[in-house]
Amino acid sequence: MPEASQQTSTSTGNIICTTNKYDIGLYIKKKPDNDIELLNVFNNILEPTKKTIFEPQIIGLKKRYFQFKWLERYSWLAYSDELKGAFCKVCCLFFRDFRVGYQESGLLVSKPYTHWKDAIKRFNCHSSSKYHKQVTLIAENFKYNQW
Repeated sequence: MPEASQQTSTSTGNIICTTNKYDIGLYIKKKPDNDIELLNVFNNILEPTKKTIFEPQIIGLKKRYFQFKWLERYSWLAYSDELKGAFCKVCCLFFRDFRVGYQESGLLVSKPYTHWKDAIKRFNCHSSSKYHKQVTLIAENFKYNQW
């Protein structure tokens, strides 16, 4: 497992994210080694604060940013400072073999989502997808059985 590191603050009090062992981006290719570690990672995923500065996506002359309010709206959403994008923490950690039925993983699961202009549309689509619902049940059963 990667080691934890500290977050630093600017003189204005804004937090600049640094690598943290609970950054969801670190678990895209290497899943936690055992159930205890999986539960620990799932319960401690790095969550930005309202003061976190997100790097912009620049399209033409426009800058678009990840919005903190999306984390409040979608409980499954996580932001990876390591990969500078959004992920579904449930699907990232519990989509074990990268397939549920005929659905292959992609954006929000094995690749960061960074196209902020269409984020709400993509997040809503992900929330209603069959594989996300199946993986959410797997995660809930896993958490229930660990207590």
